[in-house]
Amino acid sequence: MKINNVNNLQYNSPEYNIQIGKTLYAKILSNDKGRGYIQLPNGQILQAIIQSFPHIESNKFIKFYVENIDDNILLLKAFDTSEINKNDYVDILNRLNIPKEIGKEIIETLVKFNIPANDFYISLVYHYINFFKSLKKLDNNKIISLIKKFTTENITHAEETYKNIGDILNKLKEININHLCFLIENDLDLSIDNIFNLLIYINDIDINEIIDSSEEKFKNKNFDFSSFISKIKFESSNKHLDQLKSLVALKELLEKICVNYEIYYFNYYDNESVLKNSLILKKEKFKKGLDNNNSKLYLRISSEKFGDIDIFIINNLKNLSLKFLVNKEFKDLFLINIGDLVNKLKIKEFKNVLVKINEKSNNISIVDLNNFFIDNIVELDVKV
Repeated sequence: MKINNVNNLQYNSPEYNIQIGKTLYAKILSNDKGRGYIQLPNGQILQAIIQSFPHIESNKFIKFYVENIDDNILLLKAFDTSEINKNDYVDILNRLNIPKEIGKEIIETLVKFNIPANDFYISLVYHYINFFKSLKKLDNNKIISLIKKFTTENITHAEETYKNIGDILNKLKEININHLCFLIENDLDLSIDNIFNLLIYINDIDINEIIDSSEEKFKNKNFDFSSFISKIKFESSNKHLDQLKSLVALKELLEKICVNYEIYYFNYYDNESVLKNSLILKKEKFKKGLDNNNSKLYLRISSEKFGDIDIFIINNLKNLSLKFLVNKEFKDLFLINIGDLVNKLKIKEFKNVLVKINEKSNNISIVDLNNFFIDNIVELDVKV
């Protein structure tokens, strides 16, 4: 870890100079009895003494007041946000020159992902989402005209160069605020590489298919990601070779995601049929493993017989709630069999069982699940 000298830092503008009496945004990398290291948004690392207050979080960008600089060590005081009025988001957005509608959505999403809704993160997400929104307005002719400004080649619709650029732009058009906040939550930079890798993981890789083509010992079992990666055989005959290579390339991304989420993939084989399953549990800071009395789980089951099924499971003191999202053509079949399912679950000592069957309207990915995992968002919790 390279430690920078405060006096030697280079700034693009004098307004960013670190000086006594000014503020800065940084995240705490280490903190031992108030003395440790902070990282600035540009990646530079400095020594600091931090006057703590309740609820200060490591590894999240928060606002500090610079009280003193002594022998290359910053004396910092974190801004206490507990007295901030929850309706102050309008003033915050006006000050940042961000439209109210999109700004409110950014703040709500930051809170949903347990990210401080401060100036730094609001501005960061707004900057990126504005860029991706502008891409959605580009049609093919506009893309070609933009490309022609940077090349002397004669580019037409039929050429491979145009097709590749079009594919890239179409992928980036999928990005929304949830994607950006998901990356921040998992301590991943908002770089084009990370954004593409996240989209590849969500849209282009079917890990259950990879399991299905793997060695027999992985079938009917869940697996450890790192162990699975080490046993992959890159044989040209494997029909999932491209997916396997992409999966290995995503190892760093997935390992960071797994700090906050437990993700399991497993297939169940019965005669000639296969049920492809994935299970996601969001980890809680102060709990280890699954709480049998209070837990939330997301389960996806895919089969040729019943299509894709999303199941949201809440267990609260043996009171079980199950919400099924099923394809339209199978909804009536599930509704007919609710009674049998409830009876079987009650045998397993659940006191009360509530089951809902709804029609599936769109595909759900891991970036959409914080609406489910968060306890409640009744009103905005704005942190400045």
